[in-house]
Amino acid sequence: MHATIYVGDRQTRVAGWSVLGALTALALVFDAWALSTPPDSTGIMVRQVVGAVVVVAVVARAAVRVGPYVGSTTVAASGITVRTLLRDRTIAWSDIRSVGVVRPGGGRSQVCVVEQSGAARRCTVLPGVLSTRAHQLELDEEARTIAALWSRAIGEPQER
Repeated sequence: MHATIYVGDRQTRVAGWSVLGALTALALVFDAWALSTPPDSTGIMVRQVVGAVVVVAVVARAAVRVGPYVGSTTVAASGITVRTLLRDRTIAWSDIRSVGVVRPGGGRSQVCVVEQSGAARRCTVLPGVLSTRAHQLELDEEARTIAALWSRAIGEPQER
């Protein structure tokens, strides 16, 4: 089996990077403003400390939300490798319980694999295999292709 690499379309990737870039620029402006203010009576620059914590939290949260839009998915014989802004992770075929399209609203569609590890189940959005349009036929076809590869890899039909 040859590896298949899914990368989101250019418009979606640019939008994801733009959101992250705008938040980072806003964080830098806030930090510059905090640095320009004198410390309070205790000598601690409260605005800087609070600002740094808020900036890290906002940028990290944005990276988690934007990650699937700028990441990629590689489907290979060993399983599915998911690459986002924050990490790379491989999901073994044997850990996957189902593959399908999820439409969470807001005009979006995404392919999701449900993983089972122990008693916990979780849905992992596959970066690059998503759309900013609610109903995209190509996305349904990609989900069926990935589900067929998964079924072939484990030798069983897909769960419903």
